[in-house]
Amino acid sequence: MTDADRRAQLLELWLALPENERTYETGPLNFYQWVQDNRPDLLVDGTGDYAYQVLRNDLFGNAN
Repeated sequence: MTDADRRAQLLELWLALPENERTYETGPLNFYQWVQDNRPDLLVDGTGDYAYQVLRNDLFGNAN
């Protein structure tokens, strides 16, 4: 899967969530936990919180 396809799938799943679950403050962490449990293939490899930071960047761009 290309990186662009991975990001597109993440964004599609994110936008499918109810709007009140897509908050900037807590939504990404809850979504990350769901992706980790259900679609780990959409997360990048890395140490520490790298995969989470990439996911936040995929969802919000450089607005972090």
